[in-house]
Amino acid sequence: MTIREQLTAVDELGELWALSLPGTTPPPSGTYASWLGTYPQSIIVYGLSRTASKARKLKEAGAPMDTEAATRYAASVMHHEAKGERRLPTRTPVAAIAA
Repeated sequence: MTIREQLTAVDELGELWALSLPGTTPPPSGTYASWLGTYPQSIIVYGLSRTASKARKLKEAGAPMDTEAATRYAASVMHHEAKGERRLPTRTPVAAIAA
């Protein structure tokens, strides 16, 4: 991935965060860059999708997720997904999310 592609991907992930997790401050762009250096973009998108779902559930329960908690949860999902340790019995395949 070239520097220009990485910068574009960082911006896109920031936009995805803002759309998926309204009410939370997006993490610094360095966080996205770190994720891009560690995981395929499809796993990052999956992690953010799972985080958005979890954040909605917590908000409905009256315990909204802050930025730090959302960032840690997303990173954890990405880590487990990359290792093949799925925590949900059924899920949407990563390839379907990235498409």
